[in-house]
Amino acid sequence: EITGTEEDRLKQKVKDLGLSEKIIFTGFVKNVGDYLNILDVQVNCSFGTETSCLSILEGMSIGVPSVVSNYGGNPYLIQDGENGFLIKNRNFGGMIQKMEKLIQDSSLREKMGKVARKSVQKYTSDIVGEKWFDLIEKSGNNER
Repeated sequence: EITGTEEDRLKQKVKDLGLSEKIIFTGFVKNVGDYLNILDVQVNCSFGTETSCLSILEGMSIGVPSVVSNYGGNPYLIQDGENGFLIKNRNFGGMIQKMEKLIQDSSLREKMGKVARKSVQKYTSDIVGEKWFDLIEKSGNNER
């Protein structure tokens, strides 16, 4: 099973805070769709390991707003205050604040979720493929 280097410390922290009944450590999950369907808020705090997170797009496709770091491709997916919140890289206090805001405000979650579902449509394979073809054509290679 794939786990992170901080797993034991985080599990102990959850236990110390009395949150064991509310927080589940799933380990590596192959079928994230099963979990995305039960989320109210999606969080991604990447700060150096990936360019864009596919799970953000997956969550957006079912109307889940996100709280994400401004690392890598995240700012291209999340428009701050529209379909989620964009937080400065490694600003965990700011991330917690925005998570709490979305958890406590169901109308804001719903509004952002609708925008997320709509905004993810620009990332379909057909649209992305066409953009790649357009880019290739603009580069001077007109073979298609």
